[in-house]
Amino acid sequence: MPVELRSITAECCYQIQIGYDEFDCSSDIHIIDEFPQSSHQHSSSTDLAEKQHCSNDDFDDDDEYRDVSSGLPNALNPWAFQCQIRSFQNNGPYGTFLMLENLTSKYKNPCVVDLKLGIRMYADDASEEKKQSQKRKADKTTSKDLGIRLCGMQYYDSSSSTYQCIDKYYGRKLDQSGLKKLLNKFFKTAHGERRRAVCTELLTKLARIRSIIASMDGLRLYGTSLLIVFEGNPNIPDNNLDARLIDFANATCNGLSESVHKGPDAGSLLGIDNLTKILSGLLTK
Repeated sequence: MPVELRSITAECCYQIQIGYDEFDCSSDIHIIDEFPQSSHQHSSSTDLAEKQHCSNDDFDDDDEYRDVSSGLPNALNPWAFQCQIRSFQNNGPYGTFLMLENLTSKYKNPCVVDLKLGIRMYADDASEEKKQSQKRKADKTTSKDLGIRLCGMQYYDSSSSTYQCIDKYYGRKLDQSGLKKLLNKFFKTAHGERRRAVCTELLTKLARIRSIIASMDGLRLYGTSLLIVFEGNPNIPDNNLDARLIDFANATCNGLSESVHKGPDAGSLLGIDNLTKILSGLLTK
């Protein structure tokens, strides 16, 4: 990863081997082994826990997750669980993964949104079938005109102690108006002056992220997302807003492969600019 990006991404801590009981999908995923020496100097998972503000044990509550599409309640975010299980179904009951910094660990009731940036999602080495599939997907969604598409969201409703959860399939159905309304609902989770503080701080972070991307010749963040998190519990005074780039499976930069790109990533900048306009509009309401 280019060093310029490291301050606006989740920290990569080490590799980890995990697994689950393939005959019991409801069972917990368990750690088999850790390889802290495989990445940067982040000596152990204990160091990571100390770095983060709090653990799940601090927040033992009865909040439930409710899927917006079906209305069904769940004990945990249903989309996150599906993603984990599908990974094992595709690769077997064991796998080695990168352990990333948990960006939500410092929140009691995190409000999270994943916005895919840009108008192109496929990698330089993608097959023609994959390219056409991704092009059709982008053309039918807000990616084509706005350079952003909703890939996932959860926001906290303190009145009912529930998280409202939205997956990527719901996001693909949204037009520009629908996306703007949903983002408005997401940020309205932070009431009154708190919402203004969240939007203002996010605008500042977006300006910094934009400046970094605009300065990097040849960087292409194909399929990369912007992850935004803030505290949804109204009784906690600090909204603790965070915004990072995540998911670099299809991203590239000059020197990483044989492909050479010129100039900054216009697609990602389009997405950030349109998100900036949406946020600025929320501040005027």
